[in-house]
Amino acid sequence: MELVLLSDDPGSNIISIFLYVLFIVFSAYFSGMEISLASVNRIHIMSLASKGERSAKRVLDILDNFEEALSVLLIGNNLVNIGCATLSVVIATKIFGGGSVGVATVATTVIIFIFGEMLPKCYARSCNEKFALKASGILVFLMKILKPLSKLFTSLS
Repeated sequence: MELVLLSDDPGSNIISIFLYVLFIVFSAYFSGMEISLASVNRIHIMSLASKGERSAKRVLDILDNFEEALSVLLIGNNLVNIGCATLSVVIATKIFGGGSVGVATVATTVIIFIFGEMLPKCYARSCNEKFALKASGILVFLMKILKPLSKLFTSLS
């Protein structure tokens, strides 16, 4: 079975565009989570955890393994940003032809910078605790899945 990202089928084009947007959303998640964890008040999180707040306990576990968490966030962010850039070229080539590769690359760079990096980091910094508490479950899951890769990169640094 061959994976077709864009074809003459309009449904296939919609799927490709949906994946592009999904990659931007994941990029925003990874960027926001990185800054929220780096700036969260550990003492307040410990207080919430002592009161039985499950998400606070998750955040403390993540903070106790911050190097691994950071490695997973960087791996994830790089994967989705590369996927987004690749998809943008495929979409642009299909719609506008081969001459649109440069424009697609520049446009995606700007989109990732604004919507996948700057805005999520500003938002996550302004409400770091709330962001970390709500988004910690996804990161714990990813840390389990990407543990071997994370350990490899952490050992190389």
